[in-house]
Amino acid sequence: MYAMIISYGLHLLSAVIFFILLPLPFLVKGMEQDGRERLTVLFRFYKSVLVVAHGALVFAFITGLWMYFNLASLWLWSIIIVWVALGAFLGVTLKNMRLSQEAFSNQEDARTTIAKVKRFSIFLSVAIVVMFVLKAVRYI
Repeated sequence: MYAMIISYGLHLLSAVIFFILLPLPFLVKGMEQDGRERLTVLFRFYKSVLVVAHGALVFAFITGLWMYFNLASLWLWSIIIVWVALGAFLGVTLKNMRLSQEAFSNQEDARTTIAKVKRFSIFLSVAIVVMFVLKAVRYI
């Protein structure tokens, strides 16, 4: 009983990390005009959040399967598909963020990688919203 409650609490705690990722595309768009210094600070912060989010994604998957394991459920398969998309968008966003930081430090043009960060962080935010909606639909 206590293990299930602790697992649920930790599962929700990992969801908080994904809430932190939601404003990323808007922050990148807003700070893009401010210059490289602001983007460097933003990318440094969100790079660490994205790394933590990778671990939280795996942790949320394990605890989620432990709390609700029914392979015949369409809801569970929908969650798994969105989970895979979240992992992909996390990885691609982090990669392009790292490439942008390298371009900043080498004084190179980073417009293409910044555009990719914006694009994939939008996809990431949409996938996060879809995941939360799918989790809420189960209780409606």
